[in-house]
Amino acid sequence: MGNWIQTTWDWIAASDPGLTRLRSAFNVAVGMATSLAVEYGAARAAHAAGLGVIVAMLLGAVVTMSGSLALTGSSVTRKVKTAMSFPVALGVGMAAGVLTSSNTDLMLSVFVVVMFIAVAIRRWGIPYFFSGFMGWMGYFFASFTHATWSQLPFMMLCVLVATAWVLLLAATVLRTRPRRSLTRAVRAFGVRARLVAQTLHDLLAQRDESQRVALRIRLRTRAAQLSEAALMVEGWLAEPQALPEGWSALTVRRWLLDLQQVMDRMASSTMVLLGEKWRSGRVSS
Repeated sequence: MGNWIQTTWDWIAASDPGLTRLRSAFNVAVGMATSLAVEYGAARAAHAAGLGVIVAMLLGAVVTMSGSLALTGSSVTRKVKTAMSFPVALGVGMAAGVLTSSNTDLMLSVFVVVMFIAVAIRRWGIPYFFSGFMGWMGYFFASFTHATWSQLPFMMLCVLVATAWVLLLAATVLRTRPRRSLTRAVRAFGVRARLVAQTLHDLLAQRDESQRVALRIRLRTRAAQLSEAALMVEGWLAEPQALPEGWSALTVRRWLLDLQQVMDRMASSTMVLLGEKWRSGRVSS
């Protein structure tokens, strides 16, 4: 019973280092659900009805979906700076969409150009990734709904409301706790290292060749997952105030590197005993 509980807990801890994916999904779900309600209220307060309410709620969903992912980390100042780019990117995209919506050929041609720009600016970092996406969504939304200049102020109002709401959530109830996330990521790295060692043990103990093939595949997968966990830990080390008392980024990085080298040497030694080769996570005959 104890082994089963430990195995289950190891699987849960190792499946999502730092609970990053789970937290991101939760933030997006909460943000979108509440944003739809806020945009509905704002649209009704602006005396919009029918299609206007739907437009407001859709724009709110677009801003919240991207904004919940963009406004990560612990720095409120950085979140505010990032959020300020949302209305700008969407406004530029929607203005371009309004300009071209009356001509189908022009609209499709500019659509390709906007998509190229949205992807090209990603080279300057994550904030540009989300700005490019929002600019592209703004163009798509305005051009394919054939929005007019008279509708643009109302649409921008919806964008501003959604931006303010998602920023408020990200800075308060949905704010990331980097220290807790780093601790969970470090724990997940240790668990994944233990799973690699367990797989090596099972591989040495197994005499059935067909079962060994399955274990080799599992070993490659778990070695890749170990590297992924190390990258997650490295990412959280860059966050301000992420390190617990008594920790240092250099010590953690050294521990990650040492443990990865140990696991790689263990895998290499195991493969030598089995008459095979191990090349940085790859098994070859």
